[in-house]
Amino acid sequence: MFYDSAFRPILQADMLKLFALYYLGGLVVDLDVELLKPFPQAWTGIEAPIASCDVVVGIESDCYDDDCVKYFDRKGQVQNWAMFARRPRSPFLGELLEFIVAKYHAMTPLNEDTQVQEVAGSGPITDFIQRYGNFSHPHYHIQASAAGETLESDPSSILRIQKHNEEVCIVGSRYTGGGCKGQPECLVSHLFEGSWH
Repeated sequence: MFYDSAFRPILQADMLKLFALYYLGGLVVDLDVELLKPFPQAWTGIEAPIASCDVVVGIESDCYDDDCVKYFDRKGQVQNWAMFARRPRSPFLGELLEFIVAKYHAMTPLNEDTQVQEVAGSGPITDFIQRYGNFSHPHYHIQASAAGETLESDPSSILRIQKHNEEVCIVGSRYTGGGCKGQPECLVSHLFEGSWH
């Protein structure tokens, strides 16, 4: 992938999205994402389940076992095609950017087998959430509600991390996941036009 002519532009686009979200706040989406619910009402309106969230990222697919992970970077992988920040300069996003830049420097020079999603995409974002939440077991096994649901057991659940005076929400796959279209919670639909290849 590294020698593919698309590698660098994809990496630059992923970083640009993260920097824009950090410096400006708001909603960033890939070009092949369709907004299904109105922004900002469905995201920040008083009735929205994510109304209190300062940052929203979501599970990409209900992949939590060794079989399906062959097609993804991680189990419980967090997608990077749609992300929200209520205000500029989120501490979570600032630390995420530092994490990604440090990972990039540790990987340099990149070898020819490096996948773009391992540099600034779903892979390091998922790894960072584990670290940021200081979780002792996978984030998708952490209790996300009083009833005991997890992101794995209930794709409509929301894992909330309270840190640095902000609430970071990892939403289940029914909110922003690749197959959420048709679900009542679904906010965006990723059309999978292959822009990352």
